[in-house]
Amino acid sequence: MYTDLSLIPLFVAISFTGVVLYVAPFTTHDEWHIWAVAHVVAGMLFLIAGIIHIKQHWSWYKALVKRFRNKSRITIALSFLFLFEVITGILLLAVVEGGGSSIGYWHYIIGLAMLFVGLWHIVRRFKILTKWLE
Repeated sequence: MYTDLSLIPLFVAISFTGVVLYVAPFTTHDEWHIWAVAHVVAGMLFLIAGIIHIKQHWSWYKALVKRFRNKSRITIALSFLFLFEVITGILLLAVVEGGGSSIGYWHYIIGLAMLFVGLWHIVRRFKILTKWLE
């Protein structure tokens, strides 16, 4: 449950820094670089927590074929978005020069989709998370 809860502030951090990187009118490269580093650090922490989260819920994924329901579609969509977001993020860090590239654009678009689907995922499970805090 700690992992589930840790994903929420990391989700906020990565979403906020990602949107700022895309829309903010930076006046210097150093200013942009600070936000980029914050985004990458938040992304790495989110990736680690996300992998742990998936491992903790691995039995759900294994049983998915047997019990595919409407509720599951949100998690499946989020899982695929997470995978593509990680791939484009790694490509941006390892191969591509600059966030203004086509891969950077897709990373942003997938990130926006992940933002909305992720919020939906959190809202659908909010009762479970808050019950644990009681």
